[in-house]
Amino acid sequence: MKHFLRIFGGALLVFTLLIGGGLMLVHGMTSSPEMNFPEPGEVTTDPEVVLTPPAEGNEEKPIEEPEPEQLSDLYLAMQASNRINAVIIGMEGPRTDTIIFASIDPDLKRIDLINIPRDTYYYEKGYEEADLRKINAVHGREGTDGIKTSVSTLLYKAPVDFFVRVNYNGVAAIVNLVGGIEIDVPYDMVYDDEWAEPELHINLSAGKQELNGLQSLDFLRFRKSNDGSVFIGDVGRIENQKKVIKAITDKALSYRFASVIETAFDYVKTDMGVVNALKIGTGFATGFSSDSIFMNTLPGDTKNMTFGKQTLNYWVQDYKVQIKTEDLLEEIYAAELEVIRSEKE
Repeated sequence: MKHFLRIFGGALLVFTLLIGGGLMLVHGMTSSPEMNFPEPGEVTTDPEVVLTPPAEGNEEKPIEEPEPEQLSDLYLAMQASNRINAVIIGMEGPRTDTIIFASIDPDLKRIDLINIPRDTYYYEKGYEEADLRKINAVHGREGTDGIKTSVSTLLYKAPVDFFVRVNYNGVAAIVNLVGGIEIDVPYDMVYDDEWAEPELHINLSAGKQELNGLQSLDFLRFRKSNDGSVFIGDVGRIENQKKVIKAITDKALSYRFASVIETAFDYVKTDMGVVNALKIGTGFATGFSSDSIFMNTLPGDTKNMTFGKQTLNYWVQDYKVQIKTEDLLEEIYAAELEVIRSEKE
């Protein structure tokens, strides 16, 4: 039993430490206590949580499998792969504030992450309003199963085996547990938001320093300075995210394993299942480092679009980019593609 708990805990540790840092890449999100988020059909007493029912005749349908003659090499490679795929989500009310696709290769001890911006354009028939055409609106009407389906659809029907929901406070708790992390802050970070709940006050000086849990959250929350001299946007936040994930991983892997696992358990909710936990935990039990984490963003760019009388800014997949989503997936599944194509020769 102790061996099993170590392996299962190792699987959770992978997500809490290595991907949990990514979940803090949010748009001004402040830390909050752990929440239980309602699934469609559940009753909620929170007046701000509104679960949107699908329009009549628009019940959720499973992804349809292509006909055999239409199967692409990429699709065949993804289905044949030994990789384990998950969608990692962070919530803001009923909507997803952070969505990360994680593809885990236990054999190579490699994790490929694709950050999917919350404003990614995603249309489903029956949801015509502008704000419902964003992927972050899917959870409110279809729950975690809907998020898994939508991510799979965006990624050429890549399998999504399970979801992981991580409480943002969990990463801060782990940073404190391991005694802080060393981060080279690239510029002075001074920002105040008295309207945030709780109030947000960031004051970090440039330079290499040891950050505690709350300071690490501030480092990842930072978007701009009070005087407007610094504005980093999503690209800057992703770079800061990489720094924190590497620092947390390197520090935690050298720390007391059991203590970190115990802390991780308190902040993770998942439908991982025992089989996937065993695969991941066994694969990453030894010989893993932060250098095995590869981070990407869903290829695309921002675009203003109008639906009805409302104009919103969306992240449009494969818009204004040379490297498309298919190219990114072919790189991740390169080994499997090579086998598929060699068998056709």
